Amino acid sequence: MRKPSALLIIIFAILSLSLWDAFGLEPKMYYRQCGMFVGYLRRMDGGEKFRTFMLSLYKGDEFGKAFESAFGTTVEKSWDVYVGGLGR
Repeated sequence: MRKPSALLIIIFAILSLSLWDAFGLEPKMYYRQCGMFVGYLRRMDGGEKFRTFMLSLYKGDEFGKAFESAFGTTVEKSWDVYVGGLGR
C-alpha cells in the first residue's frame, strides 16, 4: 500500500491548525493522525472517491464542497466514522 503524499497530509493539517490545542496533541502526533486519516480516505472504495476529491481540489473547488461531493458526507462525520473504527 502506498503512503499518502506529504502534500495531502499537509493540506489536512493546515486546514485545522487550530485543532492542535483543541485535541491536546503535539504537532508531531497531530500530523501523524492526519496522515492516518488521509490513508483511510484513500483506501475507501479502491480510491475512487479520493481521486474525485483531489481532482476537484486541483480544479479549484472549495475544500468542504469538494469533500462532500466526493465522499457524500462532511470531513467531521468521516473523521467520526474513522475514529469509531479504530481498534476493531
